Amino acid sequence: MRWVSEWKNHLQEQLAELVAWPPWFGPMAERLLSSLAAEELLDLEDILGRMSYYERDEWEQLSPPEVRKLARGSFRTWSLGLLSFHRNGYVRHEAVRLLARQSDGNELRYLVIRQNDWVEPISRDARAAVEVRLTEHYLPEFVRILPLVVRLLAFTRYQHFPTVQKVVEMLCRPKHAALISEILGSAHRSSRRHVARIALDHPGEHRRRVIKCGLASDDGVLRLWSCRAVPSALGGDDLKSILDKLKNDRFMPVRRETLRIRAQHFPASARAIWEGALLDSNAAIREVARYELNKLGSFDAAAFYRNTIANEPANIAGLCGLGEAGDVSDVAMLRSYLTSPTPGHRRAALRGIASLAEEAAVADILRCLDDVSPAVVREAQKNIAPLLYLVDAERLFQLSSGNRPWHVRRTACRLIFELGKWKSLPWLIRLSVHEDQRIAQLAQELAAAWFSFPRATRVFTTLLDAERQAILEAVDATRNRIPIGFLASIEDWLTRG
Repeated sequence: MRWVSEWKNHLQEQLAELVAWPPWFGPMAERLLSSLAAEELLDLEDILGRMSYYERDEWEQLSPPEVRKLARGSFRTWSLGLLSFHRNGYVRHEAVRLLARQSDGNELRYLVIRQNDWVEPISRDARAAVEVRLTEHYLPEFVRILPLVVRLLAFTRYQHFPTVQKVVEMLCRPKHAALISEILGSAHRSSRRHVARIALDHPGEHRRRVIKCGLASDDGVLRLWSCRAVPSALGGDDLKSILDKLKNDRFMPVRRETLRIRAQHFPASARAIWEGALLDSNAAIREVARYELNKLGSFDAAAFYRNTIANEPANIAGLCGLGEAGDVSDVAMLRSYLTSPTPGHRRAALRGIASLAEEAAVADILRCLDDVSPAVVREAQKNIAPLLYLVDAERLFQLSSGNRPWHVRRTACRLIFELGKWKSLPWLIRLSVHEDQRIAQLAQELAAAWFSFPRATRVFTTLLDAERQAILEAVDATRNRIPIGFLASIEDWLTRG
């Protein structure tokens, strides 16, 4: 698209000059269009559509008879391709009619685009021309512009699905096995996904090949769709073998779908399958497992997790599960993990305590805000945010101003900001003169954020006398060190407050 961008500002002038010199029009069209990928042609249509409608030049004044004069010689298809983007519907229609007579394959991309033309006769003729080309002979051309073909599915002006479906059905034939495998492994996500979805819905032996390619893909969505299709294509030991591999897939939806298929097709092992899922690393799968086990009969998930931790104290999934399914009586045991040398244990224990103890967990969460692990501090920040009304602002100030790791001080400073407009300002003013310039800069930026868009137009809390006094005291305590510009801003804020 770089070449088009360079021409964008004076493209209309260039087109007008070239229309006046027909022999030059074809080479210019070839230079422009050959530099664009199939999908980028839609950008070209947008650029040409934004050009001034009121310019009375040769390009805007083109008529259908002149289309034939410009489209001739070895550059005929390139010329017609460019003319098919013209603003004038009669010109586009003539270009489409002449493109339909071409058969070098290069005309296909322009006909595909014009299928969605807002003028129905143009769209009708383009669709008819594309329909004629839905043959084995033209399949390589459709594959070459596949991103443009599947893009048709995003348009709703006309029904384009049959066109895309016919292309995919041709690809599903045994002789094109290598070609469809190449597409499913391509870097173009939209192409591989649309082809896979339509191919999996189309009955035939090709489905096994598509499933095999999909399961080997780096695309998690392709693996998920292929996983769902496995039972309809495989059975018995083959099905079991595939599912055994998929149960450890890195994409959570694939693991979850695998569990459901295994439990459905091997009901005798359903309880064992779901009990194993109770220790999955993902919380959503653990929740599904508990739900399915309760459907199979009464099941004490908390007891299961307590027993797991007793036998495997280092099991993080068991620790997470206990925080999800346990009760207040488990808080003491979870608290013992807050001193673990492993950040994962501390983080899981903190999450569980916050879930089970709720407001009573404030002290534990504040302690974890001073953790050496950024991951633990992030977890503490997430869990303390809804409980800030219970937190002493001075405690956060100590965390943000002491000799602590940067991630601790930065998080504490941001939590002070979350206390509210006027409550946070005295502490942010004091932090604005911190010896660490990073904290000082952050405090000034956060203070200014309360009086800048969008918060300035959304927060209208009234400044109480006690809050004004606290701000003035903070200003007096830092007056000799506070930046002059920041001090002037504070005085202006107080006036407006």
